[in-house]
Amino acid sequence: MQKNIHLGIDIGASNTKIIALDEEQQVFHRLLLTHMEQEASIADRIAKHIPMEQNTVCSIALTGVGAYQMPETLFGVPLTRVHEFQATGLGGVRLSGLSNALIASMGTGTSFIHAKDGEYRHIIGSGVGGGTLLGLSSKLSATQEMAALEALARKGDLSRVDLTIGEIAPDGHLGLAPDLTASNFGSVKSNVTQADLTLGTYNLVFQAIGTMSVLAAKTVGIQDVVVIGTLAESAYARDMFARFSEAYGIRYAIPKHAAFATAYGALLSITA
Repeated sequence: MQKNIHLGIDIGASNTKIIALDEEQQVFHRLLLTHMEQEASIADRIAKHIPMEQNTVCSIALTGVGAYQMPETLFGVPLTRVHEFQATGLGGVRLSGLSNALIASMGTGTSFIHAKDGEYRHIIGSGVGGGTLLGLSSKLSATQEMAALEALARKGDLSRVDLTIGEIAPDGHLGLAPDLTASNFGSVKSNVTQADLTLGTYNLVFQAIGTMSVLAAKTVGIQDVVVIGTLAESAYARDMFARFSEAYGIRYAIPKHAAFATAYGALLSITA
């Protein structure tokens, strides 16, 4: 049966995220293109996964840093460009069901958007993100493939990399949990392995983003943080943000389709 579909495309610095909705605004397809895969045209890649002869593209929303380097049409359909902050904020709150939240978008870097009652304000951004993780990890192993890096990290031992609170204050006078990190890469042992260093890199990136999310949330006086972006679907994300929630009383949500939230928000901006 012929379907009318709508495409949201988020062209980032490292990946392109594409989400397709059907006429009932239900998610019909998701597609993640890595930087190398973008060497082929986006149209060719989409057509490979979504047969165009069986579907009619009715609208296309475009966002992200690469949005303005695209042609004016795709599949003969005019492209509507949506500001990235609006797309990020709208996608985050719609997927989470919240109306007032800090959206932590973990892409190549990380941006923090305050979404409240249909308004989207950029609070702060950081260069620490997926690009940091892949860049550092690529020097420690032979791959930049995220699944392979996570598998390697799971074999690591943080005690051979990081300095903990318990090591610098064994008497507990600081009142902090002894297993908290006092210094990332502050206690690299002589017997450290690639797996240890990769795990240490994951820990550094997620702890930095977690700390920034707490400060940004407190700046705008809210307790809800919605985590989106490609890193949000890492197995380490839920564990790390659960620890930050316990330590600082912030409520973290990682919604379904988190990696595609900005593409989804762009599409909702023109179809909802």
